[in-house]
Amino acid sequence: MKKLLGCFLCVMLLFFGVSGAQAYTLYFTSDHVTGGAGTPPFGQVTLTENLGDVTFLVSLYDGSQFVRTGAGDGMNFLFNANDIVLGDIFGSGLTAAEGPFSHGGGTFQYGVYFTGQGTGGSNAMSGPIGFTVYNSTIGDFMLDNGIGEIFVADIISGQTGNTGLVDASVPEPATMLLLGSGILCLGVFGRKKFKV
Repeated sequence: MKKLLGCFLCVMLLFFGVSGAQAYTLYFTSDHVTGGAGTPPFGQVTLTENLGDVTFLVSLYDGSQFVRTGAGDGMNFLFNANDIVLGDIFGSGLTAAEGPFSHGGGTFQYGVYFTGQGTGGSNAMSGPIGFTVYNSTIGDFMLDNGIGEIFVADIISGQTGNTGLVDASVPEPATMLLLGSGILCLGVFGRKKFKV
């Protein structure tokens, strides 16, 4: 009975951890916009993993729009990734580029922007930005740029009219702890079960 209860708890931890890993949302809460972007959150990035591919959906709030400025190295959206190549990134109406792209002491490896979009606030685009990265998992994108940022968007704020960067930071440790605990627990019970 004790083993059964332990296995049940492990499965529940793994279920809640894994279901969170299949569709994961981070919010743009950090403001690097000159003059300020207003009240966060400024938007969100949702990653959905399906059959070995990850789809990104990047949306902005409060009438904010994507721009291409020097602050974002001419990219609307920046990210890092493990084990992918530029050819793995596909989005209709988007151009993907490989960096390095610098931001405030941190570096990003990849960027995307709306194809044909000019630079500056007068060429803003509403979005959302949607693209797929083939042969990847959500974990491949949970990499910070060296200063705690995972994703960055170059925006013109719908609240203030100012342009600049907003970012989504490293996920809170509790989320990662939940997933890790479930996997560890299954490993321990599995080892006891199959020990000769």
